[in-house]
Amino acid sequence: MPFESNLRVECEQILGKEWVKDDTVTLYAYRCDGLTLYAAPPMAVVFPGTVEELTSIVKLLNRHKISFIARGAGTGLSGGSVPQDKSVIIEMARFKEVHEVDWDNRTITVGPGVINLRISEHVNSEGFHYAPDPSSQKACTIGGNLAENSGGPHTLKYGVTVNHVLGMEIVLPDGELVTLGGKHLGMPGPDLLGLMTGSEGTFAIITKIICRLTPNPETAVTLLGIYSSVGEACESVSSIIRQGIIPAPNGNARQNNYFRR
Repeated sequence: MPFESNLRVECEQILGKEWVKDDTVTLYAYRCDGLTLYAAPPMAVVFPGTVEELTSIVKLLNRHKISFIARGAGTGLSGGSVPQDKSVIIEMARFKEVHEVDWDNRTITVGPGVINLRISEHVNSEGFHYAPDPSSQKACTIGGNLAENSGGPHTLKYGVTVNHVLGMEIVLPDGELVTLGGKHLGMPGPDLLGLMTGSEGTFAIITKIICRLTPNPETAVTLLGIYSSVGEACESVSSIIRQGIIPAPNGNARQNNYFRR
């Protein structure tokens, strides 16, 4: 469906002409995420750069009864950012600021457009990292990770995204700005952070995230184990865990093929 001229003008008044796109190339690029099986071009793509711009755009689209979908880096494999008919994509890539690092509370506050790996790079010199590490961590955004509740090869030891988010600032579908959680564990009230994490942007658009920082391990040792069967290898891992040692495995299908040989 074409982008109506009056709606385009109103969007441009909020964001500026360069941050409102409805050309063929842009619409094709935003027709799907990493799951290319499902695709549909949006009506337009807008790129807010501040919370004020975002809330204004959300309220504007609401007035015009236009559906909207938040998008991060588009690396997801669930189709979570695939637009529907007569939808506008709200691209959050410009929200890439590191707002604060709180060493006392071991937290970092970032925008949803910050690349996952950049967080660990930002705090590595002080002996910390951000634990959830999906395979696309060099490209995926922390906002997308929260929307998908992403994990990674170190999930067994450290958990998934929901275990490392302490607070967030969100914009509700009506444009209201809300803050959830904070820098400390045990915030009162229902677990709205848990509700938001993994919701794929269906409840709100995230504008700021407080993440837990994890100390780097004192040493890292690679262990190569040779087993006669997959069952024997699995029992070895279970035995290690029973002794109170939680390993950080980094296995894959190719290694499983070796087990079967």
